[in-house]
Amino acid sequence: MSNESIKLFISYSHKDEVLREELATHLAIMKRQGEITTWYDRQIGAGSEWANQIDNNLKKADIILLLISSYFLASDYCYDIELKLAMKRHEAGEALVVPIILRPVNWSGAPFGKLQAYPKDAKPVTSWANQDEAFMSVIQGIRIAVNNLRELRQQKLQQKETAINQYKKKVEEALSDGKISLPERDTLDELRDELGLTAEDASEIEKLAFEPWKRYEENLQKYKKTLIKVIEHEYPFSEQTQRDLELRQRDLGIKTEDVACIQQPILAQAEANYQEKLQEEQEAEAKQLELQKQQEKEEYENKLRHYEQEFLKAVEGEYPLSEVVRNRINSLQQSLGLKAEDVARIQQPFIAQAEAQYQEKLQEEQKAEAKRLELQKQQEKEEYENKLRHYEQEFLKVIEREYPLSEVVRNEFNSLQQSLGLKAEDVAQIEQPILAQAEAKYQEKLQQEQVAQQQQKEAERAKQLELQKQQEKERYGNKLRHYKQEFLKAIEREYPLSEVVRNEFNSLQQSLGLKAEDVTRIEQPILAQAEAKYQGKLEAEQTRRQQQQEAERVQQLEVQRQKEWETQKQQHQPTKKHYQSFTKLTGHSEMFAGVRSVAISPDGQIIASGSEDNTIKLWNLETKQEIRTLSEHSSLVRAVTFSLDGKILVSCSNDKSIKLWNWKTGEEIGTLTGHSKEVTTVAISPNGETLASGSDDKTIKLWSLKTKQEICTLSGHSGYVQSVAFSPDGQTLASGGTDYTIKLWSISTYKEILSLADSINVRSVAISPNGQTLASGNLNSEVKVWNLPTGKLRQTLSGHLDSFFGSGVLSVAISPDGRILASGCNLDKTIKLWNLATGELLQTLSGHSKGVTSVVFSPDGQNLISGSYDKTIRVWY
Repeated sequence: MSNESIKLFISYSHKDEVLREELATHLAIMKRQGEITTWYDRQIGAGSEWANQIDNNLKKADIILLLISSYFLASDYCYDIELKLAMKRHEAGEALVVPIILRPVNWSGAPFGKLQAYPKDAKPVTSWANQDEAFMSVIQGIRIAVNNLRELRQQKLQQKETAINQYKKKVEEALSDGKISLPERDTLDELRDELGLTAEDASEIEKLAFEPWKRYEENLQKYKKTLIKVIEHEYPFSEQTQRDLELRQRDLGIKTEDVACIQQPILAQAEANYQEKLQEEQEAEAKQLELQKQQEKEEYENKLRHYEQEFLKAVEGEYPLSEVVRNRINSLQQSLGLKAEDVARIQQPFIAQAEAQYQEKLQEEQKAEAKRLELQKQQEKEEYENKLRHYEQEFLKVIEREYPLSEVVRNEFNSLQQSLGLKAEDVAQIEQPILAQAEAKYQEKLQQEQVAQQQQKEAERAKQLELQKQQEKERYGNKLRHYKQEFLKAIEREYPLSEVVRNEFNSLQQSLGLKAEDVTRIEQPILAQAEAKYQGKLEAEQTRRQQQQEAERVQQLEVQRQKEWETQKQQHQPTKKHYQSFTKLTGHSEMFAGVRSVAISPDGQIIASGSEDNTIKLWNLETKQEIRTLSEHSSLVRAVTFSLDGKILVSCSNDKSIKLWNWKTGEEIGTLTGHSKEVTTVAISPNGETLASGSDDKTIKLWSLKTKQEICTLSGHSGYVQSVAFSPDGQTLASGGTDYTIKLWSISTYKEILSLADSINVRSVAISPNGQTLASGNLNSEVKVWNLPTGKLRQTLSGHLDSFFGSGVLSVAISPDGRILASGCNLDKTIKLWNLATGELLQTLSGHSKGVTSVVFSPDGQNLISGSYDKTIRVWY
């Protein structure tokens, strides 16, 4: 509690707002260190009841700062409400009131007149020659009050802990027998009042002290429930159950005498119930045995009748009885539990009658069988001869097609022989003369084929050796060509080669099995040419930079000579120079939710913001309220833009996709894919028909918004494409990249028409409404202004902070009247406004707590919207 921040309430007149803000600035270090929190009425949210908010925070404050001025004393609300409540709490010891004299005023006789006032000697802040020293004196006084309040809190906390321990010890003495008697209660109540404890504190201490007794009583009830459950399941107890109950007693920590008190009545009742149940079961068992004997006799007679019926059915269906039927009848006898003598008495008359009928039928069947056998022998002989003729015909057909016979064919004839049921000697008699003739023809043909095959093998062997040599030579040549291609690619990407790349090519040489002299022969001319280009490039780059620096110096001198004349022209003066304040929009609230892009609809009513939290939020500019959130991207949103008619919102993301939205309904109406890496920037042509997108895959793609199909790919950048912008006539597209260049493209021919060289990565580009000026921001925190038709650099604007670790100017925008240039910087967290014609710095806007990522003017130029890594959007007006 003593380490909690001290709550400061600032009571002041709104006419002293500037001095209140200066005080808040000086209090910032104490807030950052967690010593204090501050509250004043400007923190009341829209729609809240301000009087209740002020009253609630004033009652919660530890220190109340009264910012005294003539305005404060003249304010009915400050003097009659806030001051009275503050002094009431001060006099009650609930809060500390600290007057701070802002302006000279007669405050003698005021309710706070006897209190220590600050700055030193109660000298008004505005009377100090250096107001920072005045506020330093105020902060020292506040810090003393904060430290005193903390020490007082710590003393009260220690006193209360001592009182609690003393009362707890007394309660534990009273609970030695498990309860608090009436005399002990009076003693405890007197001690509680003496120690200054509340009834709630005492109740909580007693509750904690009584907890062990309460748990023991609960364990007794648990044991009782367990005992009742066991008796319902088993009685008398087995030895195992008795041991389990003893373990239950031990686990619950119950004394043996308490267990005996629980068990005695329960076990007595259980024993009486058990004896009564035992007697009832014995009487029921005697009756059951008598009834069972009668039922068994009737069941046996029924089984005999059933067996008689089944045996009669079996004999009528089959005689003599088969082994299966006999086994079934025996199984029936066993299953019914019938005696053998009873079964024999049933079977004897039925078997005698069936035997007589069977013998008569047998004689008639023997006569008929003799006739049938004679006829069958004659038919079988004819059928056998037909089968022999069929076998002979099939054998001749096969021998004519194939000889010697394959194993498959031989097996087929064996199967045919078996299926026809032919004897082996009859088959041999058919096959022998046919095979003899076929063998003679086969031997003659075989000799001829052997001679031809031998000649063919010799020719093929010679041809194979020659072909093998040729293939090995070609494979080695292909490997050399592959090595050369890979080496050329590596040299084009990087020269001089790094140690890693060099090791990769050594490994490639070994894996391809190339000779060192062949590799040297490939590499030597390539390296020589690369070295020459490299040295030439170094010399050219050095010369180019020297020329550029000289040209910039001359240009700056020319600009300085013309600046005085140009600034006198009214047509070059911006219609609005200064933005007075801003409104902060918050809603992107995840840990990594920096706003990467902002856009405003053509009617100036809707703001769109794309964030690192993978969402797009839409805001009403007039109400400053969030309308909806679009959440279909799977990675951070890099850029957003509205179509010219305001119906479509376009977004791009690190998920490599571009999405088209009906922002009014929140419906996704299309997804464009084609880039192989993150899509970083998008722009829509003035006629609303063409969409341009730039990517880390170093390309720009043009898309038809009508068909949602790719039109073409513009390749020319050797680094990531960071920003694209259309000219007002839609005929030119500008793009900036990490390859230190700005490229201008013809939309009619899809060709590069001009390349402008910068000294470092280009992060953003914008084109003026008249199409004559191009502005760009780079990694060095510079803003450059170019003549778009000629590509000539007009001036370089330096004003933002620069650092090796910064990201430079991330966004530039030109006002609708073409007179103001806005630039947002990551490192210094500011937005700077420049006169586009003269390069004069007009204003610096500070307010974002992290780098500024995006800036855009409203269509009427009256508002400037900015996005930042601090997760906020700010509307400047």
